[in-house]
Amino acid sequence: MRWARVLGLAVAITAALLTVRVELDKAGALILDKASWVLVAFSCWGIVGACWRLWRRRLCAYYEAQAERELAAARATDSVSSVASAPPASPNSVRVRLLSYNVFIRPPGVTSHGNDYKDERLGRILAQLILRDADVVALQELFALGAPRRAAFLATAAKLGGYRYSTSLPYPPPLLCWPPKVVDGGVTILSRHPIVASHHTTYRSAHWRYIDVLTAKGVLHARIALPAPLNTAQSSGRLEVDMFATHAQAGDIRHRGIAGVRRRQIHQLATFLHRHGSATRPLIVCGDLNVNGRRSATDSSDSEEYREMMQILQQSPRKGSADAIRPSFRDLLREEHHGTHPITVGDVDADGRPVEHSLAGAKDRACRKRLDYVLVRETASMPLDAIRTRVVTFRVQPPEKTPFEQLSDHYALESILDWKMNG
Repeated sequence: MRWARVLGLAVAITAALLTVRVELDKAGALILDKASWVLVAFSCWGIVGACWRLWRRRLCAYYEAQAERELAAARATDSVSSVASAPPASPNSVRVRLLSYNVFIRPPGVTSHGNDYKDERLGRILAQLILRDADVVALQELFALGAPRRAAFLATAAKLGGYRYSTSLPYPPPLLCWPPKVVDGGVTILSRHPIVASHHTTYRSAHWRYIDVLTAKGVLHARIALPAPLNTAQSSGRLEVDMFATHAQAGDIRHRGIAGVRRRQIHQLATFLHRHGSATRPLIVCGDLNVNGRRSATDSSDSEEYREMMQILQQSPRKGSADAIRPSFRDLLREEHHGTHPITVGDVDADGRPVEHSLAGAKDRACRKRLDYVLVRETASMPLDAIRTRVVTFRVQPPEKTPFEQLSDHYALESILDWKMNG
């Protein structure tokens, strides 16, 4: 098959060259007429497309083989059931297993140490999603620029994990953003249940000293139809949940201008929630908001920026409107840890040394921040029972040896949520 592809590519190149009509002027220079230039352009585009599709197929095969090895190893050690274990759902409730993860898959050539092992990590990440039995997954920093990694990952996730529905942040129209966005937003939502509606917005504010100014960061909305119990009042047989995934401006709040940019982005997020959410549907906001919930590296109580963010999200931008949402967001990870914020990036061991050295830059290795969130708004008719929300490290476990200690520079957040339905 490999030689057949190479032969087909050679035939295509030869055919393209034979169709070019070349004339030689007196100096012997090549002159191509307009038709020939068009033929050359189309031929080159076809060759690039063929190479891109070949690359994508090879990545699909690589991710699939890697994920299947990880799954087989987990089954051999009987760790599958323990990883996905949870109390059974009540008969009149709808359960969803949610996982949010900044996967640190940046565009080609963007690395901290010359190699951040993108392909080696993606197959293992897919295996972990399947092992966790996640129904809905929100990923950040899964960029599509310059490589077919995202497309290959989504195709393999649909095949192995049943994630047949997905949506991603697109590039905004060039004339609507200045400066133009060179890098896509990197946010993707995968689901085992149908996505019946999807919307997005690109953040209008970005700090000019960061690559974010050229990145189409924003908010991605997916309305997901979950199957509802037959003995409830849901005549449609399904419960629709509004899920919003986002990745906000990076940078420490101590740097000039960062706080203002992120504040404007949170305001835009709140407006977007009210535009596409509903008081009758449960609502989830998750992702890397880059707001450090911790007061300091050693103090896990609420930071001022965190309090401001929650205050903005709790307010309704359409006061007086009949359909305005009056949200009451619950920070599930903070609830689980009794009002404190665990570390989700830049963790250290018992001796105070960074636990991750191969992916993050030196200044981020021991920052001990909480940047990742799962925020939920329940409705009056469907109260939420948050079974579990926890930080998942996804560290590489011995005896496996890899050049990286964990699958991303961030930890993941895993939530198991039950919405109680009226019978």
